[in-house]
Amino acid sequence: MSGEIVEFSMDSHDVAELDRLADIYADGDRDALLREAIRFMASRERAERLQRIQARVHDTIHPPSTVSSDEPSPLQTDEI
Repeated sequence: MSGEIVEFSMDSHDVAELDRLADIYADGDRDALLREAIRFMASRERAERLQRIQARVHDTIHPPSTVSSDEPSPLQTDEI
């Protein structure tokens, strides 16, 4: 596969961890590991964005009820 060469600096500990993870998940291929990490993080970002959208829709459809401080909450009872 041809593509753009990207270079960056890493701490030696991070390089060791990169190699360890590449061995486990990508048969030692750092490029394959990075491509998989990008796909994974993109998927995670889409899921998080969907959750935020769903929360906004839920809040729009079911806005929080306003309870007066003078009114007892349905969960409170005076009977004990």
